[in-house]
Amino acid sequence: MDANIQKQDCGADFVEVAVQVGQTIEGSEGRGEILILAADFYAEADQNELAASLAQTIDDSYQRELALSRIAVKLAGEGEEDQAESLLEMIDDDAAYGLAVEELAAAYARNGEIDKAIAIAERLSDSAAALCGIALACPSAVQVTDCIEVARSIEYPELKATTMVELAGKASTLDDQTDFTELLQEALAAAEAIDFPQQRIEARVAIAKWFREHQQTEQADEVLQKARADCEEVERLGRDTALAQIAQAYAELHEFDRANQLLEEIEDPFQFCHASRAVALEEYRSGDEAAALKLLADGLEVIKDEAVYSQEALNVRETVCGNLAWTYAEIGHLEDALRVTELLASPEQLNAVLTRMAVTLAKNDDLSVVFRALDRIRDNSARVLCEIELARGWTSRNQPALASHILGKASVEVAAVERRYLRAICLAELAQAYQLSEQTSRAAEVLLEALKTAATINGGYDQARALLSLAVKHRELSRPTDEPELRILDDITGHLD
Repeated sequence: MDANIQKQDCGADFVEVAVQVGQTIEGSEGRGEILILAADFYAEADQNELAASLAQTIDDSYQRELALSRIAVKLAGEGEEDQAESLLEMIDDDAAYGLAVEELAAAYARNGEIDKAIAIAERLSDSAAALCGIALACPSAVQVTDCIEVARSIEYPELKATTMVELAGKASTLDDQTDFTELLQEALAAAEAIDFPQQRIEARVAIAKWFREHQQTEQADEVLQKARADCEEVERLGRDTALAQIAQAYAELHEFDRANQLLEEIEDPFQFCHASRAVALEEYRSGDEAAALKLLADGLEVIKDEAVYSQEALNVRETVCGNLAWTYAEIGHLEDALRVTELLASPEQLNAVLTRMAVTLAKNDDLSVVFRALDRIRDNSARVLCEIELARGWTSRNQPALASHILGKASVEVAAVERRYLRAICLAELAQAYQLSEQTSRAAEVLLEALKTAATINGGYDQARALLSLAVKHRELSRPTDEPELRILDDITGHLD
């Protein structure tokens, strides 16, 4: 019992100070964000009354009701129905109330209280989304039948089809092939009734996937042919998106001739590259590396000089280029991967892609390519966080020497992170990585350094966020606040006066 209480208290001192710092923030939005995070922390620590009281002090009504709904959902999940209901009554906005009811219904369903979940869903004039949530929250094999009946009561065909597909996946794990097939047939019937062709195509592709998973290839092919026919009802860009989805589905069936035929029909260069990349990955997995490389090269050729004229188009281009680079790395062609990253305009996207590449490559024997990708990350905080992620991976794979080496590298480089908020976050993550590698004393040292850094942050919002992040780390590591940390926290609050 004492150990449990101690674990709940871990990080609480940091949250208390973060709240005090947060109250000094001038903008109500920023102040509200801090209070929401603090309330979430208290709720996770089972200090529900404190969480609710704090949530009610939030000025912005939307943020206040969002915080209250989160706490109510947690209480409902713990069987505290009366307390959850009392918080629900404080929510005035209709949209916020509807979302809270949907989440409460799902929480009751996860507890196996299907009847109670349905009853609360029926408070809404349109309960379809809530019923979908209940069905998908099916907690165990025992409740599958009840959840199927809930799904059957959903009126909107697109929601019903999606829910039936998900339940079919759950039923398939119960070794009941009859129920699985029956549910997919019901999903097909619901998909047939969907008015919008794009949604109908998405539903059919999802159904075909489950047929493929269970070696029912003829049924999968039949469904994909219907999806292909639906494409004729969709305008150009939407049609290209649908063709890309179906091409990938055919590739997963190893029907590469059909997949390639569909690729030839795609007009939008970014959708073509997206689809050809997905098909290429399946070609590679099937053993045809040459075909995979040709598809990747084709995709790169059509987008490398393609101009974009809007932020939305730029975002699409960045995503497609990032996925293309990662795929080259995944199949062992690092030079091509690095060449593609040169097309990325966003530093954030570049850092994310290089991190993903490094983590993927770290599972292989040739580690030189890992460090080549790592060295391309120019942002200090992004590189340190990547190094920490690598260390976690090597620790979990029982490679302590590699983990220790990269942690030492990160420990040196973290000092170069200029923004103090980011440095504090990096130090907190570094401490957790040291703890994972069973270097407990080093973890404590780095956590203290993170707090010292947080104490020097100018700006209440960043400082409060850093303190909340440290609170979470203390809780995750089950570390109570020690005397040096308490003195620093007291110093922070002293400077608020």
